[in-house]
Amino acid sequence: TWATLLLLATTIPWLWPGWARVGGELVRALTGLPEKPVSLISLVLAALFLVLPRPEDVYRIVERVQGVLLTFILGGVLVLMLLVSSGGAHSPKGFFQQLASGDGLMALVAQVTSSSGAPLLALVSGTVFAGAGGILNLGYGIVIRARGWGMDREALGREGARAEFREWMNFIRREHALLFVGGSCFTIVFVALIFYGLFGNRETLGGTLFLTEAITALGDRFTFLASWLFVAVALAVFFTSEIGILDFTSRTAAAVCREGLGIKTDSDTLVRSFVWSLVLGGSVLTIIDPRQPYWFLVTSAYLNTAAMALYGFMLLWLNRRLPEAARPGALSSLGLGLIATLYGALFVMVMTRSLG
Repeated sequence: TWATLLLLATTIPWLWPGWARVGGELVRALTGLPEKPVSLISLVLAALFLVLPRPEDVYRIVERVQGVLLTFILGGVLVLMLLVSSGGAHSPKGFFQQLASGDGLMALVAQVTSSSGAPLLALVSGTVFAGAGGILNLGYGIVIRARGWGMDREALGREGARAEFREWMNFIRREHALLFVGGSCFTIVFVALIFYGLFGNRETLGGTLFLTEAITALGDRFTFLASWLFVAVALAVFFTSEIGILDFTSRTAAAVCREGLGIKTDSDTLVRSFVWSLVLGGSVLTIIDPRQPYWFLVTSAYLNTAAMALYGFMLLWLNRRLPEAARPGALSSLGLGLIATLYGALFVMVMTRSLG
């Protein structure tokens, strides 16, 4: 059934705790502490952050903490970008000129499509994780309902419902534009400019080692304050991502169980069960999987590529059952179909390259 597929696509890709392990690897590089115990501790701390507060307080606490940390992340990368770009040999102007030139963006695309190594992994990881995957959008819907926003099926039948629904959707679009397009895109651009300002076009170390290389470069070129600001921003990114993934994955999975599969267990119990199940599964994989932390991110990226394709095609099918007032228009459906096809093609390309 659709509910079973949605439950599997929601939970399985996030069993590999890539964000926790990359954060643990960064701590290992800075302190010498073993990476796996640090990663396991961060997983448990993220879970406790979600299950210790009263259920009615979790949304408020998570929203406030995430808001503070995301503001710090955006401000931190802006400060670092301006610092690195001031007076250096590699300016933002040079970055955008190279990107727009014939040897820039198209050369990168050509390298990616003919490669099975780092450029391909960067494309897939960036494509899927720019918005932390479709799971955050699904979780956003759960948050909206918990706030008492939105409209149910019966309400859509009354007079004036179409205008009210459109007004509500316009609000959602504005908030998405601010959070996803504004926050995510600007952060990605700033981070790209930081690394370009530090390294230019020269090749850097692979996996998570480029993070420690950037820390060293910032300390050598500026002061220890710049390098530690970078560390703080990086750890904030990893922690907020882990909290968001655990929270929204568990809440979405619980909603699917109750409403799609008819499970009668109360929602709070289901959410906490999924939180600890994800932590337990991630801990077991961390212990038994010998691969480096970066590959946990890559594994999640691979699986989420398939999940995103599934979400898109599933929505196209299920939207046909909506009341007419709530159905997306033809242009929106076309865009959704193109996006789902893109993710499907990415997944096929990745698996073809990975399997030889």
